[in-house]
Amino acid sequence: AGDFAERVQRWYDIMTYDSRGHTPTLRQLAEFAFGNERTGKMNVDEDVLAATVQRLLQCVIDCAPLPKDIVFALVHKFSRPLAFVERYNLNMMQNLAFTAVKSYRNQLFKEEWNLGLDTTCTDRSYLFGRLLAIAENLENDTYGKDDRRTANALRYQFAFSQHPMSTWKTLYEKLTPYKERLRKNRPGRLSDYEKLIGEISDLIQWDDPNLNTGLSELYVLGYYHQRQALYTKYSGVTKENDNENEGE
Repeated sequence: AGDFAERVQRWYDIMTYDSRGHTPTLRQLAEFAFGNERTGKMNVDEDVLAATVQRLLQCVIDCAPLPKDIVFALVHKFSRPLAFVERYNLNMMQNLAFTAVKSYRNQLFKEEWNLGLDTTCTDRSYLFGRLLAIAENLENDTYGKDDRRTANALRYQFAFSQHPMSTWKTLYEKLTPYKERLRKNRPGRLSDYEKLIGEISDLIQWDDPNLNTGLSELYVLGYYHQRQALYTKYSGVTKENDNENEGE
């Protein structure tokens, strides 16, 4: 019994996706990997659900890595955010994809991925994932409280995952009007974003002949880490003190 409890605890430690210790249920992993959103909920065939949960339970008991097909089913969903109408479902899918890739890479490749942003990582996919998160945040920062538009970063995310360099050029051009709004209303925030984009661009090998090929699952980690880092940095900053604090 003690050994079983330790294995369950180990699973939850590995699968944590935020600083508050939240972890997905086996049912959530199965529903989001192989189901589709319908009337606000994730729907999946009951036989597929039962079989997938059973496979995941075996991973818990055996301390085994997540099955590859489940990990990449979640990455596939991650690259298609427009398939989700409910924001809750989109956020949960992103959480699940992140923790699935993180634990998969940690266990299978013995890499050390955690919840924090890795500013030294030069992996092409990770860096492009960071750029995608910055583009989304920059545009969202110009929206009003009741604005329900979908950022261009999400609209172009699938194309970005397949052809990152050419799609990034398109996304960057589409940021121009939003950058102008920030320049007028929140110049400190814009300065931070431009500095980050410059730092990441310096790490990308722009002469790499494979630069425009499809991204690996590490782009999920880059996106998630960067988005969380931006949220942590700005969650306590109001619009009134943006001009004073953010450019420092």
